[in-house]
Amino acid sequence: MKKHVFFTLYLIFIAYSSLFPKSVSAKKNADTLLNQGVSFYNQGSYEDAITCFLEVVKHASEQKKIITLCKAYNNLGNCYSYTSDLKSALANYQNALRIAEQLKDSTTIAKCTKNIGAMYSESGDFKTAMMYYNKSEQLSKKLKNNFLIADCYNNKAVIYEQEKKYETALTYYQNALTIYKEENNKERLALSYNNIGIVYKYQKQYALSISFYEKSIELSKQLNDSFLVSANLNNLANVYSLTGNHVKAKQLLFEAIEMAKKIHQSQVLIEALDGISEEYNLLGDSKLAYKYRKEFEFEKFNYINTERTKQLADMEVKYETEKKETEIKILKQNEEIKSLQIEEKDVLLQKRKYLLATSLVIITLLIFVGYFYFSSQKIKSLRKQEQAIRETEENERLRMAKDIHDDLGSGLSKIKFLTELVANKSANNPEITSSIKSI
Repeated sequence: MKKHVFFTLYLIFIAYSSLFPKSVSAKKNADTLLNQGVSFYNQGSYEDAITCFLEVVKHASEQKKIITLCKAYNNLGNCYSYTSDLKSALANYQNALRIAEQLKDSTTIAKCTKNIGAMYSESGDFKTAMMYYNKSEQLSKKLKNNFLIADCYNNKAVIYEQEKKYETALTYYQNALTIYKEENNKERLALSYNNIGIVYKYQKQYALSISFYEKSIELSKQLNDSFLVSANLNNLANVYSLTGNHVKAKQLLFEAIEMAKKIHQSQVLIEALDGISEEYNLLGDSKLAYKYRKEFEFEKFNYINTERTKQLADMEVKYETEKKETEIKILKQNEEIKSLQIEEKDVLLQKRKYLLATSLVIITLLIFVGYFYFSSQKIKSLRKQEQAIRETEENERLRMAKDIHDDLGSGLSKIKFLTELVANKSANNPEITSSIKSI
């Protein structure tokens, strides 16, 4: 892990520690455990702090103390970030963010958003990290929270530094430093001096780098912050080594090793042992270089094994938790199945009742429909019969009229023929002719 990583993570803690003052008296068990966890965290006992905060989560959930639960998740995120368990850190920050959003706590939302960005930054996803930092910065400006604004500047600068945009990084670090000076916050000032020292080292401005590292160490000692002191000693030794002052570098590295062992800070210790081995190598003392190289390898091996053991333990806990959750789910599913079966029987019975009632209604309707249908058909049949009779009678009348007409026409024709015959025979008799014409 790069040196500036320690200080980004440390800044996360500083940002959150203001939420949990040590002077707050415990009201209930969850609050008491929360204060104990913060105390462990301040001492650098991260594993004890994690154990304590996990208990807080349990009790706060039972007691329905949502604000305390949110604080516990925040602190768990801080602890896991310091132990390089980024996945767990991110999960806990996200839990805290969800609760803060429910509570509509804008300040905590801004802090959680910033810390989530730091986790993405640690994993190398700078684009996503910058997105979260921008969100946090915008919200912090609305809240007029100078500390959060400065923290966002600092974290953005870390990204620019890793992208080797040193001038941009330096600008952001200086902006953060200005705010911290205005607020007279020594913890943040110590971090800012350290960060600026790192940038000047990369720019090979070693005199300025040493000056800022020394300012950071001085403030860190005033604050009794052993972690930051040891890390700064290691960084300062590196600069002296680059300038060729290996004696001074060696002295500072031994101080860093002693302090790192005292506070059980494995990562700083490993870097310091690596540095002291290299210093002896540069001084031509291969025997001591080999000795500290072996110690470096031993500490590194132990650290890796510890991390693996922890990961295995976490996996075991996760497995057991998932197993219990699965069992609970199965029981719930069985209960739901039984409930559904009972409901299904009730539904079937109800359906049968509805079906029977519906069938009766349909049969009744069919009977009425059939009755009205056949009645209407019978009426239609009678009407057809009456119509047929009327048509028959009418046809008969027409036939009879036609027959009468034909007979009458035939009779008249016969009369006409006979009168014409008589008229021809009686042409000489005027009296008969006149009578025939009258006919």
